[in-house]
Amino acid sequence: MVQTLALSNVQTPMSETLYDRDFVQWAERNAELLRAGRFDQVAVCNVAGEIESLAKRDKRELRSSITLTIEHLLKLELLPDAFKHKNAQQWRTSIQKQRLAIGQLLEDSPSLRTSLTDEFLRKCYAGGMRQVAITDFEALAKAPQHSIFTWAEILEGNERDPPEGESAELLDDYADGQHTMAIVNDIASD
Repeated sequence: MVQTLALSNVQTPMSETLYDRDFVQWAERNAELLRAGRFDQVAVCNVAGEIESLAKRDKRELRSSITLTIEHLLKLELLPDAFKHKNAQQWRTSIQKQRLAIGQLLEDSPSLRTSLTDEFLRKCYAGGMRQVAITDFEALAKAPQHSIFTWAEILEGNERDPPEGESAELLDDYADGQHTMAIVNDIASD
């Protein structure tokens, strides 16, 4: 026997077709069934899938915010002063907004902190580099392949305060242009 839900004059089977046709109605109906303890009528596989997708959504949002933060930190670090002068305040504002969003995500879901691994940083850094490459390809000649930022610098704004000339020396190691294609190829392979 197929259960149905009356919608005006339309009979809709309470099956996965409702999930496919009207997600909001499906979600509301399954929430109602769960609250009523009518677990045998819940679309368990779809509900489980949606719960998993919520976690994935938060991880994607975390990665996106960190990647954008890294992109703008890289621009502040690598671009010539003429470009920084025009855009630095906008990038700093974006960094602060992303840090607030990241902080909120981590506050709402503390277990997301377990995502903040070296591998996750590598992926976010590569994503930030790809974003820089879209608008400022020349800056990649100066960009180290591995993150020049710590988690504290990315998440909390504990900007580095290197001794005079240390940052420039670090970037000069990569400024000979030979690393540009290797960096772009490495980024493209991610």
